[in-house]
Amino acid sequence: MSNNTTIDEQICMIQGDSDIIGPGVRLSNYLQVMLIFVKILVLEENFIESAENGLITIICLFIAAIIQSNINGIHEVYLMILSQFGWSLYMASMGGIYYAGTHGNFKPEHKKKLKKFSIVMNLTGILYICYNIWFWANIRFSLPQQICGDKIKIYFFFIPLDPTGWIRDFYLILFCIGLSGIGLSVILISFCNIIYFILRKPNRNIEHNLPREDSVSLSSSIPILNCCSKCCICIFALLIFGVLIGSIEITVQKNPIMGIWEWSFGQILVMVITSVDLLNTVISIINLCVKFYKETIEESKSVH
Repeated sequence: MSNNTTIDEQICMIQGDSDIIGPGVRLSNYLQVMLIFVKILVLEENFIESAENGLITIICLFIAAIIQSNINGIHEVYLMILSQFGWSLYMASMGGIYYAGTHGNFKPEHKKKLKKFSIVMNLTGILYICYNIWFWANIRFSLPQQICGDKIKIYFFFIPLDPTGWIRDFYLILFCIGLSGIGLSVILISFCNIIYFILRKPNRNIEHNLPREDSVSLSSSIPILNCCSKCCICIFALLIFGVLIGSIEITVQKNPIMGIWEWSFGQILVMVITSVDLLNTVISIINLCVKFYKETIEESKSVH
């Protein structure tokens, strides 16, 4: 019995597609999510570039997967993993827009970029929602007919879930609601901006009306509050994205898929693009640290 089980497990393996789930594609996705997160908190104004690169990457993967599914066919497990990729990148981009609306203090030229990026992100959101409705509507009928269909699981961290069970119905309802209320994200962002400026105005008036000593103490406390806010966001975001990235990687490794560590030219190209963005981010952070160090030295000299 054990020999037959071993043979069945060896036979039931899904042919790998390194251009979709190869190590370069996965690592690039994880790096893009983390770069968006780091740039939001540290560089603020420069997160748009990383977010756009991530969204463009996922759009290309979605379109390629849909075309391949209609022409040559593609296993549902790859479409499911792409759905997880899109979820992590879209969540990171939404986080950037929310942070910009509530905490950002951007220059006018960056505000224009932010408005354009909001349009790109909403269009990507529409494509992502339509893709997921198409995928989750078909998976219950198509997955059982494919090889190893009964062994495919979607993982929420270490919890395996049947993609044709209740999780499929939940996602389908969720994305149908999202499609019918696609303007909800725009309303939420606008609401966050209005609340921010309403709460921000009284603080400015208080600062102007206070005596000079109180005004200085109030302005000096703002960086401390901002730092505490960023620390809280950092901890929360690390937990969320840690679970998302962990769920993707466990889904890839726990399912019977061959070639999940194979490299291809497409993966190398994606990694090069992401590495350039990573290098620019590191250089920007180093320059920021050097600038801060010089300003601190100058302030200490002026005090003495």
